[in-house]
Amino acid sequence: ATNRYLLENGRDNSDLAARREGVVIIPPVYVDDSAQVSESVIGPYVTVAADCVVERSLLRDTIVDAGSQIRASMLAASLIGRDAHVSGRYRSLNVGASSEVGCA
Repeated sequence: ATNRYLLENGRDNSDLAARREGVVIIPPVYVDDSAQVSESVIGPYVTVAADCVVERSLLRDTIVDAGSQIRASMLAASLIGRDAHVSGRYRSLNVGASSEVGCA
């Protein structure tokens, strides 16, 4: 609920995030400038923090903390902790910091 409130009241930067090639943005979202996002659909209500990598994924209603990597995943209503690594098809996850889920 807090993430939704922040995105709806000034933290949304979907206009800047939408300039990334191969990425579809559905506002409101916040994607840090240092995050690497490719071949993905982001939003609505997604926050991607600094130094994250998101590839070939679909994220909705999700917070991805700094330094995390999301690859080939579908996430909704999820919270991904700092420096976590997530790959594979999932619906909803709460992953702690420095954790790995679905990684080989």
